[in-house]
Amino acid sequence: MAFNFEKLNELAKDRSQEVIRKSEELEKSRDWLRMSRMIALAIRYHLRKEGITQRAFADMLDVSPAYIGKLLKGNENLTLETICRVQSAIGENLISIHRPYECKVSILSYDINSFSFGGEKDKYESVTTVTEYSSIKNAA
Repeated sequence: MAFNFEKLNELAKDRSQEVIRKSEELEKSRDWLRMSRMIALAIRYHLRKEGITQRAFADMLDVSPAYIGKLLKGNENLTLETICRVQSAIGENLISIHRPYECKVSILSYDINSFSFGGEKDKYESVTTVTEYSSIKNAA
């Protein structure tokens, strides 16, 4: 029986560079992986709440059940198109976008009724109607 030096050299090869490279890749992808896992949890919650199977959800999105399995593991780098399709299918927003270019202006309007019992010293007021008017102003 001959000793296989090539196999021994391959097994004994310094793998520290490979470990460092994998660690750096994981560090770079940490943020999107975290978001992907949060989206996966939100989808799982919705499917469980509505009693929808993974196969039925795959049919709703017109994708394979295997892809839904990958999506629900939370390791899939989702495209905006996929996120939009999922949001449409479940009828809820999974992510929101901060829009600093919009400002909300609120105006409160209310009616005050005044009444008194036996003079000015016992005067009472009550608010009967409170209405809020909101509008979005584009700053762009």
